[in-house]
Amino acid sequence: SNGLTIGNDWDLASADLVKYADDHKWCKNRDDFHFARCYSDVIYTRFSASYARQQCSTSRLRQQVGQITPAVMMSLLRSHGTPQPQDWSPDKALGGAHICMHAGFGPIRISQSTGSLVSHITDGLTTHWVTMTAAPCTSLFKPVWLDCEDIDFGPLPSGTYDPASIFWQHEQLHRAILKDYQSRLPLLSSERDSLEQEWLREVASIGSMAVTSRGSFSKTCIQQAGEFERDWLERIKQQPLQRQPRIYYHMAWRKFNRAAGLNI
Repeated sequence: SNGLTIGNDWDLASADLVKYADDHKWCKNRDDFHFARCYSDVIYTRFSASYARQQCSTSRLRQQVGQITPAVMMSLLRSHGTPQPQDWSPDKALGGAHICMHAGFGPIRISQSTGSLVSHITDGLTTHWVTMTAAPCTSLFKPVWLDCEDIDFGPLPSGTYDPASIFWQHEQLHRAILKDYQSRLPLLSSERDSLEQEWLREVASIGSMAVTSRGSFSKTCIQQAGEFERDWLERIKQQPLQRQPRIYYHMAWRKFNRAAGLNI
């Protein structure tokens, strides 16, 4: 949540941690010392809405105690509030931040979720669910395993559009959705969830299989994700805009697209 969470209870710290804070008048003594309060960047913490984001995530997790699954965590990473307003759209505010971060206009809306990860750690094999793409609400979580070394993830993305990059291929879809988030996201969200559920069921049975089988399945999922996203993009392009984004939001993303060399 972009905020420090350690208070006055820890296992190991630098020898002068408390003294440094005391010397700078951030606390009165050891009993008064609180790591997050003393060492947080107040401006960064405030404008990243770290407290609100932390409250949202912990509230959702408490509700699912004993039932936390990869699917629950994927849903959590897509959260835009608890509960999320039905008419929520990323262009509706100059400020504010959520677990699923969306950039916008102005100096306090420059942060964007550029990649999301859910690691399912078990006594056996650990499966990593990765988007490799921005904005998890518009992305698919694909399964990968660290011992599958022959998977081609394509070139690493830079700040400039690259049609060979998985990240930038998805950005075409992501940024097309942002033009009318409320009407365009529902065109893919149910299929997105169904496809992930299908992969989750497959992984439940494939997890103990040989590395070659898992690697093959991971490649298939990445390929399927690309095919679905291309299909969704074509479908979205044919969907007339129901509502124009607010002018300041449109200006911000026009600037982002121009900087990336992306024509959306």
